[in-house]
Amino acid sequence: MRFGLGNAYISACGCELMKVLITGAGQDSSLSTYLHLRRGDQVYVLTRRRADGLTDQMQKVIDVLGESPFFVYADLTEYENVFDIVRELKPDMIYHYGAMSFVPYSYNNPIYTAQVNELSAYAILEAVRKHSPETKVFLPASSEVFGKPVEYPQRLSTPLAPVSPYAISKVALLYIADYYRKVWKLKVYDFITFNHESELRGEEFVTMKIVKNLVMKGHVVLGNIEAKKDWGYAGEYVKIFDRVMEKEEPKRYILCTGVIASVKDFLSYVISKVGGTYEIDESLYRPVDAEGMTCDITEVPVKPQYMWWDVADIMIKYVKYGTLTFPEVLGNV
Repeated sequence: MRFGLGNAYISACGCELMKVLITGAGQDSSLSTYLHLRRGDQVYVLTRRRADGLTDQMQKVIDVLGESPFFVYADLTEYENVFDIVRELKPDMIYHYGAMSFVPYSYNNPIYTAQVNELSAYAILEAVRKHSPETKVFLPASSEVFGKPVEYPQRLSTPLAPVSPYAISKVALLYIADYYRKVWKLKVYDFITFNHESELRGEEFVTMKIVKNLVMKGHVVLGNIEAKKDWGYAGEYVKIFDRVMEKEEPKRYILCTGVIASVKDFLSYVISKVGGTYEIDESLYRPVDAEGMTCDITEVPVKPQYMWWDVADIMIKYVKYGTLTFPEVLGNV
């Protein structure tokens, strides 16, 4: 496969722009695609080919912008193909969002979770090490690495205590990042990111499940509503990722709002806005729930401005009226 243009190129404005590779086509991948296309960068999206076309999130970005990134098709478990794509493309930046990111699924599919989340990172970083050592690489971990935290709030120094195969794979990702940064001096930025949602979030995630079901059906069935999380706005988070990648040194970062809420808090807020009822189905409980999740806000590189109630409002506006917030948040890049 050949990709044509060299790394940096000059736009009509005379600005030197970048070649960016983004893996995955879900919420964060789509928002980062929007940000970099809006800026004028040359954007490649590595995603698996789907019989039903693009994901709704990526299609929404293309519809809003009226332009598309270049698509490169491969499954993240096709490690040789992933390696070859990075080797030939030699991007300035890689955002490796592509992952098996639905925690409940990981309990019954731990091997696949490890194959996707861990080994694909090795393929990408080995290609960077051998063929593009100046490339900056973003690896997103998760607050799930803290499991049932031994301290509150969590810090970069908090011991890791994963309680799901998904979380274990993200712990591995942190060590993989450490290895390539320390041993091979690669420019790897790994982020322990706390929950971040948006209007592009899929309904399999509890926040959008609550909003969509209450707005459209007036009723929602849930599992454990006592679990406590720290929810930020994904549009703001990807903007922070980009800023750190551009201006800060490669190392480990942590990102949260510093405000914690339970699923019940989120649910009650949405009901206060749109009405509706709910019921609890204990079969939806996870075997073990990571909870009490928020970080020490003094350790974040940029303090987020959108809190969990803002996220709820953004989701409600989207489900009720189709109003998109991310173009406004990512518009001035």
